[in-house]
Amino acid sequence: KKKKKKKKTLKFKMGNANSANGFGKKTTTDEVIGDIDLDGKNIIITGSNTGLGKETARCLSFHKANIIMACRNLDKAKAAKEEILQQAKDQKLDFEPQLTIIPLDLGSLNSIDNFVEEFEQLDLNLHILINNAGIMAVPYGETEDGFERQFGINHIGHFYLTSKLLDNMKSTAEGSDQGRIVILASSAHELDKNGIDFDDISGKDTWYTSSIFSRWKAYSHSKTANILFAKELDRLLVEEGANVRANALHPGVISTELGRDLSWFEKIFLVVGKPFFKTIEQGASTTIYVATNPALKDVGGLYFADCNEKDALPHAANMESASKLYKITEELIENAKNNNNNNNNNNNNNNNNEEEEINIIEDEVESENNDNKEEQEDNEQEEENNDNSKEEEEENDDNKEESEEQQEENNDNNKEEEQKEEENNDENEEESENNDNEQEEETNDDNKEESEE
Repeated sequence: KKKKKKKKTLKFKMGNANSANGFGKKTTTDEVIGDIDLDGKNIIITGSNTGLGKETARCLSFHKANIIMACRNLDKAKAAKEEILQQAKDQKLDFEPQLTIIPLDLGSLNSIDNFVEEFEQLDLNLHILINNAGIMAVPYGETEDGFERQFGINHIGHFYLTSKLLDNMKSTAEGSDQGRIVILASSAHELDKNGIDFDDISGKDTWYTSSIFSRWKAYSHSKTANILFAKELDRLLVEEGANVRANALHPGVISTELGRDLSWFEKIFLVVGKPFFKTIEQGASTTIYVATNPALKDVGGLYFADCNEKDALPHAANMESASKLYKITEELIENAKNNNNNNNNNNNNNNNNEEEEINIIEDEVESENNDNKEEQEDNEQEEENNDNSKEEEEENDDNKEESEEQQEENNDNNKEEEQKEEENNDENEEESENNDNEQEEETNDDNKEESEE
């Protein structure tokens, strides 16, 4: 009898993995995506200016996806875009990757509103949303809307962004490829097995102290929230019959800018442990797998690590907690929006009051200026009158002086005339006397002649 040959099972060695799909811890982004063509797909990636987000943007754009880079730091986003375009030239791609930068600050509900508005102006369908951005183990702080920073940015910001984009994704996926929402969580959800304290989420003035442990506890809570959000969101989408699925994942331990706020002690750990960490390309591979792999069609509400499904700890897989978190998050956002509206109204009222006060002050100033102007004009007029009087007085003095001079000159002239007249009179008298003498002489001569005769 011929022995039956055992069927050989295909063993995948890609990425040093023995898993069913052939992918594992060492698998890179390019190995995961293979020859998948994403032409015509629009994908939003938060925090795509550095680290995992930048590598995710590079990989997907190199396969013809149109990438929307949602970033807070625009300078870094521009630098990342230029780097990706240069890499495309270096690899001599026969097309130019499509990358569009839109500003987004996940710590601001107002910024998220502005991002969605700007994205809608592009008139694009949204096929895939990758919630990649986050902060890790930072000292206590609050977002613009009053949320604890790690919980506010890592969970609430992405929750609100996703809810604002859902209608677009659902309509896009009708009669088309399934839409996918990818949420980056972390194995750090395992650090606090008690899970989220729903009665004291922020930990302000209670458990969130200045200690290293409390910072990691807050980070753990935000990552637990990421997993619970993916589970409840996916349940609601399936219940609604939407052709969109949501999953969460752990990228692995990687040395990225996420650790920029760590203490020197924690950074020493990162330096010592770096040889055992994943590379950026390996860390982003699970994101690429969950976002693009055809095998995950109709798969949702799961947690992945190393490009494979993995069980999250019970507190992060509890559907009751997931539903509770979803409702609480909606309430937190609604309250924050109402507070913002009230603050805006108060600010408007204050601005109106300030404007009224300013108008009153301006009127008073204008009135005072007018009074001052009138007083100044009066002073100027008085000064001008004084100047005119002074000039007139000086002119009169000059005229008087000139008149006196004229009078004196006339007097001198009169004197000269009198003197001349006297001289003339003297001359006339002398002439008359001479004439009389001459006549007398003639008479004497005549008498003498007559006597002689």
